[in-house]
Amino acid sequence: MFGVPIVTDQLVSGLDFIHEPEVYRKLVGTYPRQRDLTFLRILGQFKEVKQTSWNWHEENRLITPVTIKAKSQVTANTTVRITLATEDHDATGKYTYVRKHDIVQFKNGAQGVVIDKSTAVDGAHTIDVKRINSDYDPVAAAVVGDQLGIFSMAFEEGGRGYGETIMPTTTVYNNKVQIFREDASVTSSEQTNQTYVEFTMPEGFAGAGETYGFYFAKVLADTYDRFLIKENLGLLTSDIDDGNITVTGDTRPVRVSRGFVPHVKRYGELMEYGSKPTMGTFDNLIRLITKNYGDTENMLLQGQNFGLGLKDFATDLMQNGAVIYNSSNGEEIKSVSLGFSTYKFGTGHVFHCKNMEAFNHPDTTGLAGYKYPDLAILCPMDARQDPKDSENMIAPLTIRYKRQIGKGSQNTHKVWYTGGSSESGSDDRLVNEVHLASEKGLQVFGAKRFIYCFKSA
Repeated sequence: MFGVPIVTDQLVSGLDFIHEPEVYRKLVGTYPRQRDLTFLRILGQFKEVKQTSWNWHEENRLITPVTIKAKSQVTANTTVRITLATEDHDATGKYTYVRKHDIVQFKNGAQGVVIDKSTAVDGAHTIDVKRINSDYDPVAAAVVGDQLGIFSMAFEEGGRGYGETIMPTTTVYNNKVQIFREDASVTSSEQTNQTYVEFTMPEGFAGAGETYGFYFAKVLADTYDRFLIKENLGLLTSDIDDGNITVTGDTRPVRVSRGFVPHVKRYGELMEYGSKPTMGTFDNLIRLITKNYGDTENMLLQGQNFGLGLKDFATDLMQNGAVIYNSSNGEEIKSVSLGFSTYKFGTGHVFHCKNMEAFNHPDTTGLAGYKYPDLAILCPMDARQDPKDSENMIAPLTIRYKRQIGKGSQNTHKVWYTGGSSESGSDDRLVNEVHLASEKGLQVFGAKRFIYCFKSA
């Protein structure tokens, strides 16, 4: 019986198993900008909250116009009876702003005096308005759906005044902190497997910035980036829950915080624009800014499609000098680091425009048919005084957080490890597990000074 040769004659160059493979040792970052969603952190300030939910009060207007829900003639060409709209009443339906002796003006300029008021029906108060002189016809001037401006007042000699006090009112807003979590686990074998490709340890972990040839470093990097992306998108886009969502297997309901976009859409000013921004778009923005006592300098956070339209708009205007445009008023460093473009109009209004990567994220907000790339939100830049601390100013956007405690805490979030293969050696499993957690919510001050710009359907 003849033996079988173990190795046949062949060239050494043909023995692939003895050659070191040619491998590019750096991991190719195919999608580096998928992580670029952190602008919200630059925009807002952080402030600790002691509870899982919180309220804040914002003052209402000193003078409030009313809306004409219905009208009837009391005296031809002289006196009209107006039923006030439901929204003109307080929550109880018993209080409305307008009073007897008020001088009102209609949209066409007609003027009259409120000579009587009835509060007999909750939520449907009526006022009788008599013309100031024969130049006006309040019956014809009153149009259902129009607003009625309250301009001044007039009283009899020796009289007692209004006899009715307007009590200060506030609008109450609320939000809650949302729990963000991300976890990853590798076995002890996976943790020590050497790889050809080298990974860089991300910020927030031991050895940050150093290069490792181990799989676990990539697991940490992806877990951390995924955590930041979903935390940012939560603070930006999530809407508040109704307190009645329990995931199968859980014993308590989840908490979802109201993010920036839903808050502005619900409580801010809404403004529609056409196929792309035009001079009319900025005209309307300026009108709404003035309406809400806004500042002349504001920031415009925009999606990619809005920004592309704005580019065309600026190109057309610069040809005839109608607008002054530059990158962050010539401050090159700021322009490079934050990517602002600045537009200044003859009215004195200045718009610092920023393209928001978070509105264009290809795997979430930028999916086909989603509206975020067409969106633009105008944000005020001036801080307001903290009602609890006269020396402290509050930014328009504030990230509220519950302080994290225990090992790995960094106050606003925490990173910790478990498993027998981790430094903690917390149990007998041969695994190394990393955990990330935070509790955060967003607080938007002065919502009416924010403008939600959306594209026509």
